[in-house]
Amino acid sequence: MPEITVIVCARNEEKTLSSALESLTVQTVPNSDYEVIVVNDASTDRTSEIARNFCSSHEFFRLIDISDADRNGEKLKGKQLCLHKAIAASEGKFIIQLDADCTAANNFIELYLAKFRAGYSFIFGITDIASDNSLLSKFQRADLHYLMTIAHLSAKLGWPLSSMGNNMGYVKSDYYEVGCYETLGANIVEDYQLMLAFKRRGKKIAVLEKCVPVLTKPEESFKAFLLQRIRWASGAFLPNLSMHIMLLARALMSLTVVVALIAILLFENGILLWPAVAVVIVDLSTFLLGAKVTKKRGVTTALPLWLCWFYLSPLVLGVSAFFTSKIRWK
Repeated sequence: MPEITVIVCARNEEKTLSSALESLTVQTVPNSDYEVIVVNDASTDRTSEIARNFCSSHEFFRLIDISDADRNGEKLKGKQLCLHKAIAASEGKFIIQLDADCTAANNFIELYLAKFRAGYSFIFGITDIASDNSLLSKFQRADLHYLMTIAHLSAKLGWPLSSMGNNMGYVKSDYYEVGCYETLGANIVEDYQLMLAFKRRGKKIAVLEKCVPVLTKPEESFKAFLLQRIRWASGAFLPNLSMHIMLLARALMSLTVVVALIAILLFENGILLWPAVAVVIVDLSTFLLGAKVTKKRGVTTALPLWLCWFYLSPLVLGVSAFFTSKIRWK
């Protein structure tokens, strides 16, 4: 029986699914130690065909097909439903998640297995953007890098603030103990919701350090990027005092920079200049520290553009969320 189950949920991912699955066939641990469950979430493209063909030629891969009819009457929706069904069908005692638009390093499973065997209950790793050298992808890489740095540092300090569902794992028995997705309830940020459940029950949480085991593709347009960030920001409504304090502090810091710039440009008033400079120094130091710890290269190429976005993002995301009628997975 495999020790680990890797779950790959896919909805209309015909362009990237093969690469994701292929990366799971060349792992440094023996194939007998893990299984891969691919969940097709009512895709309307060739995702189901690609997954079926791949699973038929790799004996440690399995496919679960979810149709629109299967969704009727279900409490859970989208990716959350896919994960819950896959976990119920899994044979491994450890669960790892990988998204269908990601590729895993060949030591991906080995890194998680070492943390599980060290007694950790919930683990997440650093995800990077597979940049195509366009300005948009470089900008997205910088933004994700900063978010991952904050997640990494907060976890090391014992106050985990977030995790990403495209690169995380947990002990299956603990998943049911802390309240499985069906018990926790439907939520569009199911990865963050689950991490909070582990945190509330006092489970040991760890981050994979000094490595980037997963690459994800960039969003194809700024609109898609914005919708993704709005979905992530909806996690702020979940109960997490440390996150709320951090978000409030972050909003005030960004406001300081924006107001200082407006005061200087329009009124030639530099009263907030030095507080704003201090904020920028802190943010740049955090950004560069993250690059050093994870040994990322080229992450600073879109730094000026990202800084502009970063200080305006609370306002942009807030206004955009107000005019976004429905947030969904895919």
